[in-house]
Amino acid sequence: MADLTVFQEKISALLNDVELRFYEPMSKHTSFRIGGNAEVMAFPKNTVELARLLKTSALLDTKPAILGAGTNVLAPDEGLGGLVICLKDCLSGMEQLDENHIR
Repeated sequence: MADLTVFQEKISALLNDVELRFYEPMSKHTSFRIGGNAEVMAFPKNTVELARLLKTSALLDTKPAILGAGTNVLAPDEGLGGLVICLKDCLSGMEQLDENHIR
């Protein structure tokens, strides 16, 4: 496996109990089966883990990409830097409360 980036090392140290995958092929998570590697892909199992991921991404000054079930998503072949959060096993539904808040 390739060496870890500084971002990967930092997020791994802060979230050692959340499922994180490094250099995860986006093609495994999109219905069209396309896309390069995500620098870090997270798979929260519940809303507590999701909240920790969002707080940690803010702490690390990164804006995560949010992926649901991966249908109708065209991920770039060159991959995605930063954090991708896959919600398929985490949420049963969402409600947008305002421009900056989701429940």
